[in-house]
Amino acid sequence: AVSGAFAIGQWPEAAMVMALYALAELIEARSVERARHAITGLLALTPEQAEVRQPDGSWTRLDAKTVAVGATVRVKPGERLALDGRVTAGQSAVDQSPVTGESVPVDKAAGDAVFAGTINQGGSFEFEVTQPAAGTVLAGIIRAVEAAQGQRAPTQRFVDRFAAVYTPAIFVLALAVAVGTPLLLGWPWLSAIYKALVLLVIA
Repeated sequence: AVSGAFAIGQWPEAAMVMALYALAELIEARSVERARHAITGLLALTPEQAEVRQPDGSWTRLDAKTVAVGATVRVKPGERLALDGRVTAGQSAVDQSPVTGESVPVDKAAGDAVFAGTINQGGSFEFEVTQPAAGTVLAGIIRAVEAAQGQRAPTQRFVDRFAAVYTPAIFVLALAVAVGTPLLLGWPWLSAIYKALVLLVIA
């Protein structure tokens, strides 16, 4: 379309098409960058280590990915939880906004569920791990965001399917105008080619 516009001397139309293409590329790039930042932000919510009770009763900081389901984890005031679990001892208020969006800290006591990525805003408490690091609610959110980033929206898929038919059809039609009309209808070649280029620009 841009080449056709230049060929027939329609410089403003050519410039407009090029500007629209550039704008579309910019919007797509910004969307991808925002999704990438969202994933990076979610990954930053999960601590890499958790304080785990050992068989002898001592506490050791371990890589959260190595902590088994059923292990007991201790969380101190101000710390962010590394795993999902259920409170077994102590009570506190937990800021769950990074995961659930709740603006007010939620009170937690024995038996209550807690989630990786949330922040302990009260006293120390212990919880039993109910999910491995890869199975936490936050990990599921991250996977969903990554999947959404890798998939095209329904509207985009429709446009792609439409363009797969529309673009070749317009090209064939323009070729028919440029070649077929002079041969079959006796149009002047320059006039036919000009009309074919106009068709490409309009389409």
